Amino acid sequence: MNRAIAVAEIDGPEAALELIDHLPLDGYRYFHSTRADFLRRLGRLTEARIAYGRALALTDNNLERRFLEGRMLELGPRSEADWDEFWTYTLNDLKATFESGEERSG
Repeated sequence: MNRAIAVAEIDGPEAALELIDHLPLDGYRYFHSTRADFLRRLGRLTEARIAYGRALALTDNNLERRFLEGRMLELGPRSEADWDEFWTYTLNDLKATFESGEERSG
């Protein structure tokens, strides 16, 4: 993660995202908040909102919660098109999660 943060400053958030996206850190809140920041910087706002939400769900620190909630509000869908993108991405993500779970248990 630290390497990815340094890479983001030198080579940009896309290169950093490539470094962390394969890491098995789904239960680590800083993985999701770092990933969200890279996505936000790339303009991939729907994915950033989802990642901030995952980080928020994993923290019980009140200061971190307020920060993450603020980021989510900054990135909130502002137009009908934003909402359409949000729901499309969310449903596709949910479907992929469900399908990957079926494959593991099936």
